[in-house]
Amino acid sequence: SPSLPTNVASMFLAIHPSTTVANLPSSSFDASSAVSTASLYSNDSHIRSDCLVFIISAAPSPYARKVRIVLHEKGIPFELETTVPWNADTVTGHHNPLGKIPILIPDGPGPQGGEPVFESSYILEWLEVHHPSPAMMPTDPIERLAARRLEVVGDGVCDAFVLHFFEMKRAPEHRSAAWLDRQFRKITGGMAELERLVPETGFCVGGQFGLGDIAAVCTAD
Repeated sequence: SPSLPTNVASMFLAIHPSTTVANLPSSSFDASSAVSTASLYSNDSHIRSDCLVFIISAAPSPYARKVRIVLHEKGIPFELETTVPWNADTVTGHHNPLGKIPILIPDGPGPQGGEPVFESSYILEWLEVHHPSPAMMPTDPIERLAARRLEVVGDGVCDAFVLHFFEMKRAPEHRSAAWLDRQFRKITGGMAELERLVPETGFCVGGQFGLGDIAAVCTAD
């Protein structure tokens, strides 16, 4: 599997100082990672009786991880429900017509809840509008585009991992080598682009922690 870009690995180490280069994850789906960003933002301490939002997520989802990190950074209490979106008993279809996660429900599920918000990039925009402080997206339009570029590349890498993962679930005689190669090219190309975009020191965009950093680390972790 593709290795972490050097600069993204440096950012990961800065956020997780107890991690060593030897045990850095080798891909977004490396379950053996000694330290996971997800573990910082999906533990029981975030299940709050005073939650402002309700999140439906899957534990390994890098898309949902972006949302959880932003909620944490903005200090927004939330309750987390973990689901498997392709299982027959999933609740995702009740809240998202596309049947995908993550899903954010303002004020929680039930009659008191607001209109569901879905797709991670749209959820982050929604949070920035409704909870603007602290800002996770640059106000400067050029810097905002730079941050979004990192998110687009990161999401593309994760999309390719998912497609590769499910193709490998098929019986060997039914797998498409051409399809797998195409996804792998996306992954290696995207990781190389992250290496190019992530600075060797400091934050990714605008000199402060924000969307670009979150997108890069959630892709690499």
